[in-house]
Amino acid sequence: MFLFQGYATYFGVGLGISLARVILPQIRSPTKAIASIRGKHFKLALFFGSYIGIYRLYSTILYEKKILPTNIPLPELLYCIFQGTLFNARIMQPETCPSYVFNLMKSVSNGRLENLNI
Repeated sequence: MFLFQGYATYFGVGLGISLARVILPQIRSPTKAIASIRGKHFKLALFFGSYIGIYRLYSTILYEKKILPTNIPLPELLYCIFQGTLFNARIMQPETCPSYVFNLMKSVSNGRLENLNI
């Protein structure tokens, strides 16, 4: 229940943000605004919900039920894997990489990444 409650909460937050971004600019015609909602507008909601769901599943439930030993820092390992994937995408496929990853890597590398000949 703890897992699903967190998932539902953050899914709702993501859905609210996404729908606000779609509906508010077209507030003068509510029927057009509602008709413009597509499946892609649920991506942020799914991301938020799955993020907290995965975190609660690995870091809470698996540790509490002693499925994972406490000496394995799974949340930190998952963070490193996901950040490494984003950094790899920034270097190897910059045309498909989101702009926030460019900004993140620039701040993390203290601007040195821009000096590399990639």
